[in-house]
Amino acid sequence: MEDLYRQITAYIVERGRELKTAAGNISVVAKGKEIVTELDLSIERGLVALIQKYAPTHSFLAEEEHSEHTAASDIWIIDPISGTSIFADGAPHYGISVAHEHRGTVNFSAVYDPSVDELWTAYRGKGIFLNGQPINTLRNDQSARRVLLNFTTVNYLLDGWREEIIRAFSKFNLFRTRYCFAVAYAQVAAGRFGAVVSFGKDVFTEYAGSLLITEAGGLFTTGRGEKRITVRDRIFVGGFDPLYQEVFAVVENLRRSGIDL
Repeated sequence: MEDLYRQITAYIVERGRELKTAAGNISVVAKGKEIVTELDLSIERGLVALIQKYAPTHSFLAEEEHSEHTAASDIWIIDPISGTSIFADGAPHYGISVAHEHRGTVNFSAVYDPSVDELWTAYRGKGIFLNGQPINTLRNDQSARRVLLNFTTVNYLLDGWREEIIRAFSKFNLFRTRYCFAVAYAQVAAGRFGAVVSFGKDVFTEYAGSLLITEAGGLFTTGRGEKRITVRDRIFVGGFDPLYQEVFAVVENLRRSGIDL
């Protein structure tokens, strides 16, 4: 499997560099609730073909053409362009996200941010790597209190509660950036932020992000505190203690206040 992991990381870097050239200058082939470009489709198809050549019995959960989850021992979870709207606008930070789940456990993940040429990889039990080099996550006093708050850019069930949610997290050093979700998780794994809370529309990048953060020594759970991610989950909390516990407590308080999380 290690050889396939190497092929996948090489592939997403190659395609990511193509994304950087095309960012802000590409046709949108579908728009509405979702923005899709020709490269979303091409990258997903390329990854599926690469994996099927090596492992024809493996299944896929991917944003564009494999969005129906199927039970299987080996599942590849792919977001060909995390942050397509950011990419289409020509702004940083979009990315490619891939994770391999074996019997319900994520064993490998890779996130590539072409805008700054950062490739994040994690292997269960082996740690986290930046551009192929192992890193030790260092958190100083400033980054330890920094919390990323992610909202999906499309219509979301909690849109009517958005301002209340933001106020609830305002006690932290709160950041609402234009990082795509995949890159946001990598930023936390690197220790550049102490925690992240996400309110999303789907679940693709979270599989990769969960392994990045846990292999960096942090915690990653659903909004209900479950470590195992399912396709029905939409709220996620990741980060390092004690900040993770404080952020998760805010999510629980929001639920008790009547918001259906």
